[in-house]
Amino acid sequence: MEQAQFSLKEVCRQRMKNLFRQLRIDNQPNLSTSILVVDQKTLKIVSAYMKMSELLEQGINAVENLNLKRKPFNLEAIYFITPTQESVALLIEDFANAQFPQYKCAHVIFNNKMPQGIAQRMQSEQNLVKKLSTCKVFNLDFNCTNEQLFSFDMIFGLEVYKGRNVILQEMAEKICTVLVSFEKFYTFELIFRQDNWKICQQLAQFTQGRLREILEALKRSNSSQYDHKDKTCGKVRLVIVDRAIDVLSPLLHDFYYQPMFYDLLEIENDIYQYDMQYDEKKVSKKQIINDQDELFKKYKFKHIADVLEEVSSDFQTFMQTNTAAKVAKDKDQNLTLKQMTEIVKTMPQYQELVAKYTMHMEIVEKCLDLYRQKDLQEVGELEQTLATGCDKKGSSVAGEKIIQRIIQVLRNPKLNEFDYARLILSAIIQIDVSEKDRRQLTDLLSVEMQSAIHNLKLMGIQTQNSGSKSHKRVNEQVRKYAKNKMANETLELCRNTPIIEQQIEELILKDFQTSGNFEKIVLNEQTNVQGQGKSLRQKGQIKLMQDDVGFDEQDKLLIFVVGGIGYNEARSLMNNKVINKNLVIGSTFLLRPNDYVKELVKLQKL
Repeated sequence: MEQAQFSLKEVCRQRMKNLFRQLRIDNQPNLSTSILVVDQKTLKIVSAYMKMSELLEQGINAVENLNLKRKPFNLEAIYFITPTQESVALLIEDFANAQFPQYKCAHVIFNNKMPQGIAQRMQSEQNLVKKLSTCKVFNLDFNCTNEQLFSFDMIFGLEVYKGRNVILQEMAEKICTVLVSFEKFYTFELIFRQDNWKICQQLAQFTQGRLREILEALKRSNSSQYDHKDKTCGKVRLVIVDRAIDVLSPLLHDFYYQPMFYDLLEIENDIYQYDMQYDEKKVSKKQIINDQDELFKKYKFKHIADVLEEVSSDFQTFMQTNTAAKVAKDKDQNLTLKQMTEIVKTMPQYQELVAKYTMHMEIVEKCLDLYRQKDLQEVGELEQTLATGCDKKGSSVAGEKIIQRIIQVLRNPKLNEFDYARLILSAIIQIDVSEKDRRQLTDLLSVEMQSAIHNLKLMGIQTQNSGSKSHKRVNEQVRKYAKNKMANETLELCRNTPIIEQQIEELILKDFQTSGNFEKIVLNEQTNVQGQGKSLRQKGQIKLMQDDVGFDEQDKLLIFVVGGIGYNEARSLMNNKVINKNLVIGSTFLLRPNDYVKELVKLQKL
């Protein structure tokens, strides 16, 4: 029987539920009914893990926004807020009037480390102190966008390449709130990529410092969560890489479901807006697309061709098992979006579920329509050739020929400025472009978009070539991975393997021995740091993989990317059976290709 996949999101939901339950128990009967007050950031965190029905079970009758004007309540309030000057100022304001306070009293829970200045400011406010029943830190400063994927939604992304250490410190504190979310642990390994800017090393060191503080506090409180002697509690490995590990991958088109529709369609805050036809009337609908939608959960990491087939097939299976579906259709016929919309009208009692099928079919059809309009077959083939150094037959293609094909493809009037920028940036990254070819490409971009090319040097990419010819520069390991895929893979436009996937797989196959590009910091394990474990390769060949390769059952692997991770990279990691065991993936934020281009443009302005 296949083991259930680890869910960080579920762990966080239980942690938050236990927080409110224990707070209620410790403060009975006064906290049997309460108000939850959140700020802009913690509102997103609470929304990510708790439903209103679950909050009601904990006696929380309402959720109020600290940033908005509110009516006073003669109830105790739980403030779950960020430890910032802005939020604390609003908290103090709620109790500034001793005669008419906003609430009966305050139970203040900060979601991350409380700076010394914050504590001193609160202590100096006597009206607040008199009403303060609880003040503690609950380490939860991240949003899980699905079961295994989290982000910090930090406004800073590639800015770290300009040497902003304060950003790395903030990241480290947030990362530690992820690390201590696991139910039990006995040791931590912080594995970091050695880069020219020392970004990963600095982040690992900041993380080490903050993590030590938290572990010491857990020791003092005799917490059962942390036992540095009991190895059955599990090891937590954090692998830190930065965006410069692979400057190319976030630019590439990906033809798996979630990465493709986040690339091609307008989806904001996971909300998709679409129209449905009811009789003669067109109705606009909004739908949140996340793991609570079982259909999305099933399809998200599958190739778009498979999803097209499965949505129709699954819908027909649903129809055949429900007598309400009185539509005479051939059992093996693939339904179109129009046919599925017609069926919705005949099944009012199943309308919500049936509407989800039609929504996913519409998403697939819209993606495939744009695929045809933009000729993404040709664009994708060019991208794969650039990324891997070989065409779909496995043959090498000269750099100058690729440049000419790019110029020809970019004549398509359906392509927009971002499409141009993505393909041209990919060429500059993967080809040592001659001055003549470089001018041909950059002349196709606006002055603002050209700055993205200039800024590639901040990511370690050489953008100037004094020679008269353009030459490819492809990592030989990437080429080997591509040729291996082509020998076994049947899907088109999927021969490239993101570098992050390659390097994490290599780490696991070497049982996390660190050498070359990676170094390690170990907390609380009394063993030699370097050279631990046994390699899982023999004479250059990968051994047959076992389910438990590289891991004990309780071990967790957390991969964190500084500067953003692409949906395509997250998808590739989760689809890799070697990597995806007790896996958690995180980043400063989740990158869409066009957002990545914008970040590259912004670097010049920082």
